[in-house]
Amino acid sequence: MAYRSKFLGDGRAVAELRRVAARLSGFPYPLLVSGETGCGKFELALWIHESSPRALQPFVDVHCANLSDTLFESILFGHERGAFTDARERHAGRIETAGRGTLLFDEIDCLDLRAQAKLLRFVDRRTYERVGGRETNKSSASLIFTTNQDLWQMVEDGTFRSDLLARITWAVLRIPPLRDHPEDITFLAGRFLEEARCEFGTHPLRWSASALHLLQEYHWPGNIRELKSIVYVAAYLSGESNVIEAADLALLLNGRSHPSLTSTANGELSLAGARGDIERDVIVEALRRTEGNRVHAARLLKIARRTLQGKIAKYGL
Repeated sequence: MAYRSKFLGDGRAVAELRRVAARLSGFPYPLLVSGETGCGKFELALWIHESSPRALQPFVDVHCANLSDTLFESILFGHERGAFTDARERHAGRIETAGRGTLLFDEIDCLDLRAQAKLLRFVDRRTYERVGGRETNKSSASLIFTTNQDLWQMVEDGTFRSDLLARITWAVLRIPPLRDHPEDITFLAGRFLEEARCEFGTHPLRWSASALHLLQEYHWPGNIRELKSIVYVAAYLSGESNVIEAADLALLLNGRSHPSLTSTANGELSLAGARGDIERDVIVEALRRTEGNRVHAARLLKIARRTLQGKIAKYGL
């Protein structure tokens, strides 16, 4: 599949990140790109590939969350004809397909310990064998890994191998959450609005000053991906109007924002109470996203499982 990076932003933080990433684009050792969900990890990895001497070579994305234990080796290393019941012909794995290009392991934190051990051998030696084969093959692909988790905390929790972590963190690029570089919100909102207009075939659209202010004030827990989705929906619902107003956005953002302060029963403001309410809401959202799986929820929240269990008991969840 042919990609084209859309890693966007014109603020100081993103410009500096791009500068460092460009210098690392020819780095011969593994890179780790970290950041919250929706902040653009895939796009930055692709941007690194397109800025590197490997740009004309394949860019192959391995989404680790979709790799089951039974299919891991076949998908990654490939298999020979007859290696198992349905192996009617020889199959090239993702590593072989990447060739001298770039191999992206997206959401590396989703691999279980058994798969991590198999991956460790490849990362360490850069060699592999197809399932059912005896020939040892060499890979010269550039390796990039992404995660939205604290892998160091996962090592402490016993869910990620310390030896694999050491081999994939030669250089670490952290993408800041959108709330930490709000200067990019206006730029991104403008770009996404134009993309949406072209996709939907609508008339020219622009933001009102009050709408842009509302976008700036929102905390964007879903980061750039959430901003893009809101912009696209707002563009689709714009109707005959050429201007998207704050009232149009307020309807879409309703129920997403957390209050910054909570009032007590006697009308006094309580910052401590607000922090508790926000923490409880975030935990509820994490449990919802992980369908009640406390191990996965703890990873999403970047805290130990025991800590999460204590907070669940504290808030009566």
